[in-house]
Amino acid sequence: MGLPDTWIHRLSRRAKGGDAPTPRKPPNREEEAIQRGIIDLAVALGIAGRDAASGLCPGSCIVFSVPNERKSNPIAVARLKAMGLLPGVADLVFVAIGGQAHFMEVKTKKGRLSPSQGTFRDDCQAGGVAWALVRSIDDAQDCFERWGLTTRRVK
Repeated sequence: MGLPDTWIHRLSRRAKGGDAPTPRKPPNREEEAIQRGIIDLAVALGIAGRDAASGLCPGSCIVFSVPNERKSNPIAVARLKAMGLLPGVADLVFVAIGGQAHFMEVKTKKGRLSPSQGTFRDDCQAGGVAWALVRSIDDAQDCFERWGLTTRRVK
């Protein structure tokens, strides 16, 4: 089974210099490292548990990430939005026992909120939902204490 004719046409146009793919911004590994550190901290504090076979499992919170930063074509984005994708949702969600949701946006020291992230923050704050911007693992630890998720400190 060969490639469909439309694919062959696109590939040949690209080979001739037409329809070149748009260069993408490389992923922000610094932000990723902070986010991974926050998950490790949540496990160390007992906020989240970790199971080697299945990844994260509940501790005192259900914890999960929202991978909204993915770039996609307009058709895929439209499909995802129809399925409930909400641009600007925070990177990490902590749902405490009893149902209280806490949203944590992770940024580097120089990182800025996008307009949709600002809107999500404003909506959370207007609705009395916990939302925080953190730029380090220490910021996250302070945030966990403010939210009442832990009283312990990890050095």
